[in-house]
Amino acid sequence: MFALVIGMLERRRIQAPILILAFVTGCASSSSVKPAIDAPTHFLARAPDGRTVEPVGGEDCQNPMIDPRDGAALILIRSSGGHGDYQAPVARYGVRRGELLRIECGTGRVVGIVRR
Repeated sequence: MFALVIGMLERRRIQAPILILAFVTGCASSSSVKPAIDAPTHFLARAPDGRTVEPVGGEDCQNPMIDPRDGAALILIRSSGGHGDYQAPVARYGVRRGELLRIECGTGRVVGIVRR
């Protein structure tokens, strides 16, 4: 891929800064995590009987996760590598439209806010 980019740069020196900026920005934004705002120290899981319980260790993400302060439910959208990306209630934890709250599945701790 880099050979392709370098070849393009050699042919079009004027567009080089634009291509480099677009490439770097695209890579950086896809993996960036923003800090959450006013989130609990960790979220709880909802047991099959409806009780809220501590998350079970391991990489399996539970659905939903519950804010122990007020019972707000977060819905699992996707998971990978022991992290779950959850849809938060509107305007909670600093999550905006097009963003999800990333949580460590085994502990319920907040990682931060990621793009949907």
